[in-house]
Amino acid sequence: MIIRLGNVNLSLEGDIPSEVSDEIRKTLSYVFPGYEFTARYKQDQMLAAKNLLPEGKRPWDGVKTVTRWKRGGGIIAPTGLYSYMKEILNKYNIPFRVLDERPAPDVTGGWSTSDELVLRDYQTGPIDEGLNRQRGVLQVATGGGKTLMMVVMFARAGVFPAIFYVPNCDLLIQAHDMLEKFVRKDGKPVKVGMVGGGHFDLQPITVATIQTAERSLSGLFTKFDELSTDDKTDLDTSQKTVLNDFIRSCQMVAIDEAHHTSCETIQTIMNNSHAARYRFGMSASPWRDDGLDILIEAAFGRKICEISASFLIEKGYLVPPLITFNHFNQALGPAGNFNSHYTRYVVENEARNKFIAGEAIKYSKDKGLPTIILVKWSRHGEILADLIEDCEVLTSSGKKKRSPKKRKKVLDKMRSREVKCIIATTLLDEGVDVPSASVGIFAGGGKSSTRALQRVGRFIRPDLIDPNKKNAIIVEIADHTKWLNHHAKLRRKILKTEPRFVITDNSDTLKL
Repeated sequence: MIIRLGNVNLSLEGDIPSEVSDEIRKTLSYVFPGYEFTARYKQDQMLAAKNLLPEGKRPWDGVKTVTRWKRGGGIIAPTGLYSYMKEILNKYNIPFRVLDERPAPDVTGGWSTSDELVLRDYQTGPIDEGLNRQRGVLQVATGGGKTLMMVVMFARAGVFPAIFYVPNCDLLIQAHDMLEKFVRKDGKPVKVGMVGGGHFDLQPITVATIQTAERSLSGLFTKFDELSTDDKTDLDTSQKTVLNDFIRSCQMVAIDEAHHTSCETIQTIMNNSHAARYRFGMSASPWRDDGLDILIEAAFGRKICEISASFLIEKGYLVPPLITFNHFNQALGPAGNFNSHYTRYVVENEARNKFIAGEAIKYSKDKGLPTIILVKWSRHGEILADLIEDCEVLTSSGKKKRSPKKRKKVLDKMRSREVKCIIATTLLDEGVDVPSASVGIFAGGGKSSTRALQRVGRFIRPDLIDPNKKNAIIVEIADHTKWLNHHAKLRRKILKTEPRFVITDNSDTLKL
């Protein structure tokens, strides 16, 4: 049998035994989230109830495969799943040979990083392994320096054009500035391109928002997870043509916060990265609560490393978090759906909001500790802002929305301690580096395990300006109501997987 490797897909050719093809399709499959609510499922259930399904057919169980049959025989699958294909063939003792039909990378010499960039001991191995594999996922906890690792990989690979995708405008600026600070060509600083946030500048190394790339390629933007369409850069027709050609010509692609990769948006980008032999994803938590992990590996391949927050705490690179779950047991009446329930018990909950404001004032004003309150809805941030004097609000929507440049100025002021309290939406859930922040108040709740870890990661970076930062204070809220109680349990469960996270309970926070 023959496996033909391309940058995007591979194909298995030959006389494939039925049991082998069945196992390949079963292994490279996932359960479609919410399949119970699809028209296909409902129709199958209706036909089954009336005994009208074709003989031998069962109602759809939500299982979808990432493979497809090749015309003329064979199976096509994403190249990132090559290792699975090999394992199955070896299991059945089926001999095969590999034809690597990917074009050889066009390597350019003279690229390096500045002497200022000094790697930590645990970073060199994954970098070497990643460049050797030419694809994979870097699982590195927040504060572990995964962006710096990618900076080194861009420079050492020397394959251009190269593009670094980020999920919002705040990370766009942060990644752009870091690349320009450390990357060198023939010993001199380089100009790094930027697409998104009102910018359109393509260079050998370019940082781009996922949103702008998606809209350029498809004309659409599919909202992924809880993130809003933060970047609304409007490209004209000629710019879209140029960007689309650039995306398809890039030899190296990296995506920050790669746990979003299973969404249709990023799949569109990766499937259009025809020339990208080098493919890397980065995340502190490269898995999916909806079970679509196989699609992350389809895009990048398997994990290169697994560097946890607890490992970094033990090494002294992060400070331990002291997490307190404050339990609210309230009866505010029923609600017809989740949004109305969330509005009543979270957003407009007067007692809960007063507690949050009191905690913020206690830490930011009374104790002088830089504090960030994280909310899901901009309206919730506006309500809390009215309760906390001199508190900045960072959101991309609502009455108090701020542009990326203005958000950066506020974050810089917290880094220098000119601002002591910030209320922010999910924009600050991921990636943004504010080491001065010592207190996190998680007012928005939510059930995402990836976000639970990402949020804590915002606060456990050590602060070079303040050597007295020995730990981070995390104020969590467990709402004992329909839906929200289950969400709090999910967050607590994932946080307990980190042995160096200290978790306690305040069961008498508020009872009404």
